[in-house]
Amino acid sequence: MEHDSLKVKHPTKGASYIPVTVDSEKILIASGIGRTIAIFECEYLINGSRPHVNNIGFHESDEKPSPSLASDAIHLYKGVNRPLEDKGVDQGIYIYIYRPVFIYEYIPSMVCCAKRVLSPDKAVFAVYVQFNSDMSDGKILNWEWLASKDNDKPNEYENRYNEEIW
Repeated sequence: MEHDSLKVKHPTKGASYIPVTVDSEKILIASGIGRTIAIFECEYLINGSRPHVNNIGFHESDEKPSPSLASDAIHLYKGVNRPLEDKGVDQGIYIYIYRPVFIYEYIPSMVCCAKRVLSPDKAVFAVYVQFNSDMSDGKILNWEWLASKDNDKPNEYENRYNEEIW
């Protein structure tokens, strides 16, 4: 599930990008407990490719652009004000927020088990990234949907995160 060209915007260097990989343990856990949606989210919303299932695209009659974590992020925060990783590590985690137009849902049918639908209203997608010390690469630790009154910033972002970067 790793994607060689997966990159995110550098937190402070404008048009620069940093390569990232998805924590493989997260994928193993999701697949082991049957979290198909989490795998679809990783493939489509993070990697920017359709989920790898038979007949994918059967339900769609047109080509829509894939989301891009690198170019579509609308906000960036630093520091998680709740336990996510080890003690003392949470303040160094960056949270990329964006609002994809479409998602893939697990909707079994005789033709295909994935269907592209509009993303949920009043929600944004958050991706949690931990960079190495010199900010040359990073690892995606987690991702989730968050409630958003205006489809822009997550509800209670002031309490949820330590710092707003952009």
